[in-house]
Amino acid sequence: MSVKIRLQRKGKKKYPVYRFVVSDSRCHRDGKVLEVLGQYNPNHEPSLIECDKERMGYWFSQGAQASDPILRLFKNDNVLPAKQLSSYNRRVDAKMAASKAKREAEKKQAEKEAKAAEAAKKAEEAKASDADQAS
Repeated sequence: MSVKIRLQRKGKKKYPVYRFVVSDSRCHRDGKVLEVLGQYNPNHEPSLIECDKERMGYWFSQGAQASDPILRLFKNDNVLPAKQLSSYNRRVDAKMAASKAKREAEKKQAEKEAKAAEAAKKAEEAKASDADQAS
């Protein structure tokens, strides 16, 4: 059984409150849970995070995997194993590199189209000037 630590949505419509839960990875987001570890309320300023870090550490020692939102929330705390943080950082870096490469490719394509349009405009002007000289 693959175990995940993830967020379970609670609260009212347009006022979410989340719980940190340990559940089987095959269950739904709000499905059956093995244990509730704490809660997260993003509606407060600053966000309210209450968590049993000892139990979270226990589940990590048992092989539980954290979801990406959990990794983002606890990135600066010393709760998460370094292995999970490093794999998360690699995924984030890969996404950033891919988006940067995409932006650069779009920029090059736009420059190429601008040069082609400029060359076409110059050719048209040359043709018009040749027609004026001929007449």
